Parts: sequence; C-alpha cells; structure tokens
Amino acid sequence: MFKDYFFYDNATDEELKERHKRIIAVTAAYELAKTSASSAGGDAGAHKLKFDLEHAAANISKLADAIEEALEK
Repeated sequence: MFKDYFFYDNATDEELKERHKRIIAVTAAYELAKTSASSAGGDAGAHKLKFDLEHAAANISKLADAIEEALEK
C-alpha cells in the first residue's frame, strides 16, 4: 500500500534499504490500527471507532518505531 509513496530516483542502496524497512513497519502499524478500530469490544460503536482512530493517528509513528526496532533484533 505504501510502497509507491517514496521517490527513489537518487537514493543510495542504504537509503533504499532504510526506506523499505520503514514502509514495512508503517504498514504493520497501519494494519494493527485498522484491526483495532474494526474490532468489537465492550464499547463497540462510533465512540470506539473514533477513539481508536484518534489514538492511532497520534501514535502511529511511535508504533512503527517500535515495530522497526523489534525487527532489528
């Protein structure tokens, strides 16, 4: 989904590798946020969806950072 977001015209091999890793992490974070927002729970409905989406938007970068760090281990 995000693979065509970056332009790679003058990127070095190292930059390409780093961008690819980041795309994987962001995609994983997006999938987790999407799953959370669409899952049923005790507070199912519009309120939960709104909360989940706002929380994801505020923290998606942190989640992607954590995923990327975990993949490096």
